[in-house]
Amino acid sequence: MTDYTKTTDFAAKDSLPSGDSGKIIKGTEFETEFDNIATAVATKSNIASPTFTGTTTIPTVDINGGAIDGTAVGVASASTGAFTTLTASTSLNIASSTTVDGVLDEDNMASDSATKLATQQSIKAYVDSQITANNELSEILVNGNTTGGTDIAVGTGDDITFADSSKAIFGAGSDLQIYHDGSNSYVSDQGAGDLYIRSSNDLWLQNAGGTETYARFDEGASTYINYAGATKLTTTSTGIDVTGNATFDDNGKAIFGDGSDLQIYHDGSNSYIAEGGTGNLQIQAQNLSLEDSTGTRFFLGIQGGETRLYNQGNQKVAVTSTGIDVTGTASADKVLVSKDGTDHIEVVDASSGQVTNLTTGNTVGYISVDSSNSVADSAFSVYVDGSQYLTVDSTGNVGIGTDSPTRLLELETTTANESYLRISGTSGNVADTNFAGIEFYNLDSSAAGPNVASFIEARAQTSTGAGGELVFATLPSTASEGARATERLRIDADGNVGIGAAAPTRKLHVNDESNSIVGRFSSGQTSTWAQFASNSTGTASRIGSPTDDAVASIAFMTRDQERLRIDEDGHVIIPEGVTLGTAAGTYNADNTLDDYEEGTFTMSLYDALGGGNQSPTQQTAYYTKIGNKVTISVSGFNNIDTTGMTAGNILYFSLPFSSSSTGRAVGSVIHHGFTYAGNSSYQDMKPYVDDSSGRARFGTVGYGTADSTVKVSDITSGDDDIHTLTLTYFA
Repeated sequence: MTDYTKTTDFAAKDSLPSGDSGKIIKGTEFETEFDNIATAVATKSNIASPTFTGTTTIPTVDINGGAIDGTAVGVASASTGAFTTLTASTSLNIASSTTVDGVLDEDNMASDSATKLATQQSIKAYVDSQITANNELSEILVNGNTTGGTDIAVGTGDDITFADSSKAIFGAGSDLQIYHDGSNSYVSDQGAGDLYIRSSNDLWLQNAGGTETYARFDEGASTYINYAGATKLTTTSTGIDVTGNATFDDNGKAIFGDGSDLQIYHDGSNSYIAEGGTGNLQIQAQNLSLEDSTGTRFFLGIQGGETRLYNQGNQKVAVTSTGIDVTGTASADKVLVSKDGTDHIEVVDASSGQVTNLTTGNTVGYISVDSSNSVADSAFSVYVDGSQYLTVDSTGNVGIGTDSPTRLLELETTTANESYLRISGTSGNVADTNFAGIEFYNLDSSAAGPNVASFIEARAQTSTGAGGELVFATLPSTASEGARATERLRIDADGNVGIGAAAPTRKLHVNDESNSIVGRFSSGQTSTWAQFASNSTGTASRIGSPTDDAVASIAFMTRDQERLRIDEDGHVIIPEGVTLGTAAGTYNADNTLDDYEEGTFTMSLYDALGGGNQSPTQQTAYYTKIGNKVTISVSGFNNIDTTGMTAGNILYFSLPFSSSSTGRAVGSVIHHGFTYAGNSSYQDMKPYVDDSSGRARFGTVGYGTADSTVKVSDITSGDDDIHTLTLTYFA
């Protein structure tokens, strides 16, 4: 029988340094070990009916019932024997140290007994199963390499296969791991040291087919980093070469200098070329141009020539050998130019020759625009934030908020509620003392001039500065030369207005020490009124000259109705009548004096109470109205024409005012020719009014006969007359 001898020293591989090719278990090493195992197994006998060849040494044989029962065989030296059946009733003791008490036919060797012998069939089955199952490196190392590390050699064409997520692990701490996780492949260094990938010549990183190179590392030369097989970055002996663009994320910086002195980056909003060191930032070029992303130029520096500044691609400033040239308007916080010992700025319009100067010296400072008057209608303007706020025109007028002032000083604003002129001062904590004002000074040197002809003053009411008063003053024509205007009107802190009164006690206080007539009201209209009300929104009463009177008179109105008038002759006119009160201010309707009115109206005849047909014959009638009582009279209403009127209709005549009740009337009619009730004699006819009507009718009263109403048919057209008619009724 041949024993199994291990050829590869697996344990020795563990002691080899990391990266040593000897640590790799090769396919040929695996093949050698499996061949040795197969050879050893092939020389063993089966448990059932074993066949031995050569000499079999059994240190002690106990054969029960046999011819050599109780006899030691081969105790001192090797012995041979041929046995048909060898039976041990209890156990088989070999060399007094190993006791076998049974034989097991167990294919999986699951009982793991130290005193049982395995049958040849079970040993073969177990070995066969292990050779079939142990086809992975981990199983071989566990089951077949129990005596130390040896190399595993894999022959040509043989592979070592690892399942997904199964790893080739190297190092005592599983430091290096090579595996595929089902999606990606990894060479992972998990230990404390570094991961070295070494090549004796050039090192290439390529795709699986070797058709595309990701990176190439030339020994002692350049390194090439590719994109899609094309080299984009190359290291050289002097630095790096980049083919194409170098892209940095926001806040990713290209940093230069040992102290990170120069940094180029974009922070997500803006781009920077930042010099943070102790030196200068120098940009060098034969001609240097700064442009925006569209190629529009900002700056151009020409070697040996001009330096130019641009706005939206248009040149605005050029620095030349003689100074600077500006195209357009130059705006600056401060410009200092020295000329003839003074600070001086001179701006010349090349086309017109107009000169604007800003000059300052030890004792004078001024701005002059076209001092030589080379251009007509020159003006000086001040702009703030793009808006023109102050203008001095060619006439000397000053405009604030307007570019076309029409007076020496004109202020204007388009902002609502902001057109204020503020004049500030102090009263010195003295009561009734001015702290600000406006004086109007007459420069006329003749007669009384020059003098302060008038002024407006703001005064403090108290010594603490509380309360403000406004004083208006004028100078009389008799004032002496140099005199100052005298107070004429004051508005005190309570809003009282005093004219000739320095301490007004009412909202309007007028005082004249020299004249008895202290006030006059007039207007350019046909009427002039003074209005009175209990408050600012209450119903007003008025006293004044009425509209419809071209001569002097005075009228009194309440609730916008005239109540009383006194004409130029002293007549008192009360349109609504005079009411005598029972007490002061108390109205008593019983004591009302009715208004009086008289006049004429045209009396007409009709054939209906409302509308109807009108007689062609009309006559002027007279009326008198006292309060609601109306008396009318008419005469000479002759030859009444009824043409066009309906014969059977009642005859009506017109009134100057509508009546207020039916039948309340007193009157008489003297007629000629009316034939009503069959007879014009022995009968009388009286007028009769209808309620709320502007017309009345004729009623008859006969002796012993019924009342009757006159109809159109009772008149002979063109012949009958009304000699006289009188009627009194209530309107």
